[in-house]
Formats: sequence, structure tokens, C-alpha cells
Amino acid sequence: QEDSDGDGIGDVCDPDIATCDVGERIEPIMTPDAQVASGVTGVCLLCGVNDEGNVIDADLDNFAEMSVTAGVLAESFIRITDTSQSYTGENVAGFVVEDPGTIIDLTLLNSITITTLLNNTPQESFSGNNLVALSLLADGDKAYVSFDTSQEFNQVQIDLGSLVSSLNEIQVYSACVGPALDDQDGDGIDDSVDNCPAVP
Repeated sequence: QEDSDGDGIGDVCDPDIATCDVGERIEPIMTPDAQVASGVTGVCLLCGVNDEGNVIDADLDNFAEMSVTAGVLAESFIRITDTSQSYTGENVAGFVVEDPGTIIDLTLLNSITITTLLNNTPQESFSGNNLVALSLLADGDKAYVSFDTSQEFNQVQIDLGSLVSSLNEIQVYSACVGPALDDQDGDGIDDSVDNCPAVP
């Protein structure tokens, strides 16, 4: 059995593997039911976002690029609005991202903030080790960076801050949302990523 992330657990049973796709529990927010906004907060001439429309189109293999110059007090952001619905109750929300050639680590996560909003009003916001980064099956270094939500929202935003000594660049493929699940079998792995649930 293939072990994509080399952690000694086959992909079929690996709790560190996630899926974001149409028809899956966690689905991308896409056109025609999506709008995208992007920009830079703070002062930074070389910070920015390119091809933000790729985050909401039907091609899940293309991406937007976010970049932030080293050591600046500025952030690049992408905000996705679901124009068809709001999400209530307990959900999981986040973005599929990639730092090409590099596994998403805590240093990068510390520069990422994900926020849910309701009609442009922030609801919940997390960064660093309060985010969960799950590898995507058979998708190289892509990861679904997310958190569990408890408040209503219809928008998801990712902010990228600077690193101390190097340019910070990531690729953003899609914004993905789905219902959160409980650990019904009591094995310590949330059902949302438990591919081999045990029978109590």
C-alpha cells in the first residue's frame, strides 16, 4: 500500500491525508457560487497576489500565488465569498496550499492566518499551531490548512505574513469547507480524517 507522506501509515488508513473535491465531504467553494478578493494590508511594494481567480474556478490544479517580502509589517490576503449559502454549526474551513518542494511546517504556518467572516465581519481566526495541515492524497506537497469552526460564516480568508530572512511565497489552490465530524469510534482520530474507523 502506498505511503505518500512517508510516515509509515498506508494512505488508506492515514489520518494525515485529506481530500477536497466536488462530491467529497470537504468541497471547494467555486464559481458560479463564489467571489474572490485579494490585496495587501500594510506597506509593501513587492508584496502581492497573482491569479486570484484560479482559487474559485473549476480547475483544482491551477493556483494563485501569494508573496510577502522578508521582514516587512505587511500581509497579502485572499478572501473567498460563498454567494449561495452561509455555513452554520460545526464545520471545517481552510485552503489548499503548497510551498513547492517543501512540506508545510510550523515556520510557514506561523505566517499564515485563516479567518472566517460573515458578510465581511470577522467571526473566527487562527494561525500557527492552531491550524491543522493535512496532506492531500497523491498531490505532492499540497496541504489542506484549516481549523474547526463554531460560528456562522459565508467567507474564508487566508493572510500570509512575512518571514524573518527570506521571501515568503505560497501557492493557493482552493478554499474548502465541509461539516466537522466527531470521533465516533473513540480512537483519538477525528472522523473527518479517520479512514479506518474501528468498531467500539
